[in-house]
Amino acid sequence: MADTLAAAAVVVDQAAAAVVVVVEHNSRIADLKERLLALAKRDAECVFKKDVEYGHSWRKRGGVGAFFVIARKWDRLEERLRHVGLIQYDLFEHIAVDSREEGIIDDVRDLRQYLLLVEETMMARGVLMDILKHSPARSSSARGGVDHPHPFGYDPVQDDPPITERE
Repeated sequence: MADTLAAAAVVVDQAAAAVVVVVEHNSRIADLKERLLALAKRDAECVFKKDVEYGHSWRKRGGVGAFFVIARKWDRLEERLRHVGLIQYDLFEHIAVDSREEGIIDDVRDLRQYLLLVEETMMARGVLMDILKHSPARSSSARGGVDHPHPFGYDPVQDDPPITERE
């Protein structure tokens, strides 16, 4: 009987430990979700503000131009991470000690926002599933076919509506 009680106590202890792990995991997931949603909201607000100021200038020269806008942002980030006295390319360390008004974290944010714009553009063109409409890609020409009538795939009328429409 004592062996059975001891075995049962071990099982109860293991179950309790498993419950603690699940609760801690769920708490971490909830915290992660809250932070990511806050970041997404801030990114969206920033993209809206910049869209009013600049329109779609980041993609004005098509996909190749958009790539190089992103590449320049990456180059700037990479250059900043070569700071003498810190571990090269340790992004976390560099962000922690960077006290400049437009520091490394601003480059990280800009890069993330450009990447969001790339995905949104491809959703708007019907190439990727529109997560709001849950619909698959719509047309083959939107996937980069040669029948696009505008140079670099950029149409100022469609891609850059007047500011009054963007507000």
